[in-house]
Amino acid sequence: MLNNEIALHAETSILGAQTMSINWRWKIDDIVIKANTIGIKMEILIIDKKKDLKKIICKKLEDQIKGCHVVTRDGASEGLLEFKKGFYDTVILSDRLPKADLFDILFDIRDKKGYEFPVVVITDNKNNQSNENDSFPEGCTYISQNCNFSEILAKIVDGAVRMYKLLQEKQSLQRKLVNAEMNQKAAEFALKCNHNINNPLTTILGNTQLLLKHYQNGDDQLMERLEKIEEAAHQIQKITLNLANSISINVG
Repeated sequence: MLNNEIALHAETSILGAQTMSINWRWKIDDIVIKANTIGIKMEILIIDKKKDLKKIICKKLEDQIKGCHVVTRDGASEGLLEFKKGFYDTVILSDRLPKADLFDILFDIRDKKGYEFPVVVITDNKNNQSNENDSFPEGCTYISQNCNFSEILAKIVDGAVRMYKLLQEKQSLQRKLVNAEMNQKAAEFALKCNHNINNPLTTILGNTQLLLKHYQNGDDQLMERLEKIEEAAHQIQKITLNLANSISINVG
């Protein structure tokens, strides 16, 4: 937990994404320390026609966050083109863009990155939220450009940090799945080998026992050799049984 209180109200949209409400109380030092501590290398794309705001956000982010790189584009078409060829942690949009362009950008992002990908919309709305009458896209973090810049920066960085952690968890899960699949294949191969050994071994053991019974009153030297074969077969059988049990435990 951060030392400073964080108040966050979230409501789940019909798309399953979350829209953050206005009741944030952040101290910028905390979120910057959080980002720098985990060593996140943020790649941020800003799509906005207002050059002054882009310049301020760009400078503040690159000054505050180690390894942060910000790319800016003026319009929807060049913004989408840049997004498709880059690898970004967060996208910042402006509601000054035409609504159709906002939807196009958002849907393209959701299609490629999923609903967890953080999108921040800088809006003229003083309430810091999307207005239902304006038909803003769902599933974004909306924030008024009139807010204290610390709040804007905190939301941007927080979204990138959350995305970073999700990617880390996803990569960890993928590694575990790959390891589990490899272990499963190794176990299947070992069990197959075990089965292939046991089949002829059972034949050897069965025939040896028949010969022992048949020649029980016969030559002592022959009996001794047959007994050694039987003993060796039992030892191999025990080894294969232990192997099968070990595989079952590890796979289970």
